[in-house]
Amino acid sequence: MKDRILRGALGALGAAVVVYGGLRLWQQQRAALPGLAKWLLGSVLVHDVVLAPLVLGIGWVTNRHVPARFRPFLQGGLICAASVLSVAVFLIWRQHKYGAKSLTLLQRNYLLDTAILMLVIAASTVAAYGLSTARTRRTKALPPADH
Repeated sequence: MKDRILRGALGALGAAVVVYGGLRLWQQQRAALPGLAKWLLGSVLVHDVVLAPLVLGIGWVTNRHVPARFRPFLQGGLICAASVLSVAVFLIWRQHKYGAKSLTLLQRNYLLDTAILMLVIAASTVAAYGLSTARTRRTKALPPADH
């Protein structure tokens, strides 16, 4: 019963925040609403047409071809890499499109930085798996404790 009340209160609070945000947009940014609607529709399409099938496909492949012991580590690494790439792809694209003319971007080599970060994520994934495997082997090698 408590959970139901809490869930209802949080749902009502969320709905109130959405209504408040919608009213603020309508009052202050009415001219920007068509662009916002295009962006929202585009993001929903990208998610439903590209990202969701891609994640399902990768999940299916890892479930069939990756050993169960390594699977959680690989999935964690892929989630981290996807999070980084979701931001980096747009930075790389904008830098390529506008080059040094764009003052809104820091003057960095985003492609190289992203590649280095992907290597760090891959190394961290492998290291976490190695530590887990070593800990499991060490625990199995220990004699049982006397009670």
